[in-house]
This record gives sequence, C-alpha cells and structure tokens, in this order.
Amino acid sequence: QHAKHIESLDLSYNAITDTACEILGSLCVASKSMTKLSLAGNRITAEGAKLFSQGMKRSSLLTSLDLSENSLGKEGCVSVLDGITHSGFKDKLSVLRMANTGVTE
Repeated sequence: QHAKHIESLDLSYNAITDTACEILGSLCVASKSMTKLSLAGNRITAEGAKLFSQGMKRSSLLTSLDLSENSLGKEGCVSVLDGITHSGFKDKLSVLRMANTGVTE
C-alpha cells in the first residue's frame, strides 16, 4: 500500500540476494510513482535477475535502473534486457547501468 508513493529507492550495497528480487520486481509494478531504482553492489546473480525481470514484464515506470556490481553474468543481463524489452517501460527507461556484472564478451 505505501509502495505506491515511492519515487526513488536506493538499496545499493545492502547484501541483497536473489530471494528478494521477485519482491523488488513486484514493487516496481505496485509503485505508481517509482522512477529510479538502484540495486548496485549487492549479491544478485542470474537467478535473481530472472526473478526481478519477471516482475518488470508486468509493467513499470522506471526511467533509471542500476544493477552494477552484481554477479549477473551473461544470462542475468539477458534476463534483465528481456524484462525491459517485454515491459511497458521500454520506451521510458533512459538510464540502465550494468557495469561489472561478470560479462566478458
């Protein structure tokens, strides 16, 4: 209920793991005003990215998303991009940070 009014959420460097990612993806949908989310420097892997992106596919208003410094790897980055591509906010997102996520190619 209170999530509706969140505009910006910075949970960087909080040791967040994959378990919380599904909830965070749902939060993006539940919030009617959140435009910025930073999850940089946590313990999110490809599995967490997949769970998060499933929530994003149901729509979101995000204009800025930072997943830098998580161990997403190629599979996790692809999941995030898939979530963005198949969501209602693909044309709204102007900032996507995924530096140091373990992608080498």
